[in-house]
Amino acid sequence: MTLYRPQYTRDGKRTKARVWHVRANVGGRKRQKSTGCRDKRAAEEKARAIVRRWERRAAGMRDPFEDAQALPLAGHVADFESVLRARGVSEAHVADRMTHLRAFVAEKAPRRLGDLEPASASEWLSSIKGPKLGARAVNKRYQALRQFGRWLVKSRRLTHDPFETLKPLNEDTDRRRVRRALSAGELAQLLDAAARRPLEFAQKQRVTKGVSAAEEIRLRALGRARALLYAMAAGTGLRRNELRQLRWCDVDTTGLWVRVCAASAKSKREQRVPLRQDLAEALDAFRPGDAAATDPIVPSRFYPTSRTFQADLEAAKIQLKDEEGRVVDFHALRVTFVSSLARAGVHPRTAQALARHANVETTMKHYTDLRLLDLHGAAEAVVSGGGVLAPMLAPAPAATPRRGALPRVTSEGAKAAEGTRQTPRNSRSEASNRPMLVGSGGRT
Repeated sequence: MTLYRPQYTRDGKRTKARVWHVRANVGGRKRQKSTGCRDKRAAEEKARAIVRRWERRAAGMRDPFEDAQALPLAGHVADFESVLRARGVSEAHVADRMTHLRAFVAEKAPRRLGDLEPASASEWLSSIKGPKLGARAVNKRYQALRQFGRWLVKSRRLTHDPFETLKPLNEDTDRRRVRRALSAGELAQLLDAAARRPLEFAQKQRVTKGVSAAEEIRLRALGRARALLYAMAAGTGLRRNELRQLRWCDVDTTGLWVRVCAASAKSKREQRVPLRQDLAEALDAFRPGDAAATDPIVPSRFYPTSRTFQADLEAAKIQLKDEEGRVVDFHALRVTFVSSLARAGVHPRTAQALARHANVETTMKHYTDLRLLDLHGAAEAVVSGGGVLAPMLAPAPAATPRRGALPRVTSEGAKAAEGTRQTPRNSRSEASNRPMLVGSGGRT
């Protein structure tokens, strides 16, 4: 091993570089590399580590952690994105993870894996929280960092997770978007408005020209499709993307089942959802005669956007946001479905299975609107139904004195007894002046 500083010519003068380099003959091959150190002692230690790595590689003993350390961080990020796509996750999930991860890399500018530190990540998460980003949005960034850190460990690129010590924020203390469920009356108004609004809107816009017969048929079909879509969302709890990809072959109107394909399901597993009898009849009436089995139930040209859904809410005279700041969007129809199950007295475990949630806490905490439940009636039923509170709230029976027990003395009786016990000061002198009565055992 030779440690040297290479020479170069600048402006006709011969000079030496400031950084030390190492040169060695390993496995019959000459190798040289810069140590990156200006201090000679530090360069010697670095050179020995470099030569040791060369020798291990020449002997076929490659260290995956050393190879990962030499690769720029951008290469690891690109590999992480490739792995996510290979797993078959949704494109929205990949875009969400990579957007947040690249935002962290752009802000803190780490170049190697060794530059990933929990302190810098924690500082970045704290800096982005503000009026525009709440706890839920910050936790999405946190999840992207944690997933990337765990992948680095599993792929044998790092010996430890650099983001393991990070903690998520409490979303309950900073909820920016809280959905509410629709009541039965509001849901009926929404379905009616969605069915009527396309034709009524066109008639208002074309007062002079009017609406042709063919256009009227198309607009009525459009309104029926939207109303059916909203009814399916509120009656089955299917998500927006699941409804978008639902085909006629996925619906069994005879056996009353709906199949959710693994490609559209959030869990990426094929699932089955019960179908109501009235929805099955509505689907049979809506299906065109020439519809193929693989055709979508709601064509893409009929599928409503977020703006269209808001317009239907306004036509139904339903507020987009109530006085408490709770909002109504398309996903609120799923909240309506789960809340209706709770209102009907369905067991929480059954509601969890119908909502297809991984745990019952999500079903009860985030998808059950307590405003639709009869909380006062439930509280009254505890007492009127002879529950645990009935013995405590019932009037106490009158106590029967025991034999030989002293009588109970009230406050008025105590005062009266106290008055009778008072003795005048000259009571002894008066007693001595009174004559003694003759009786048995007495003296005269």
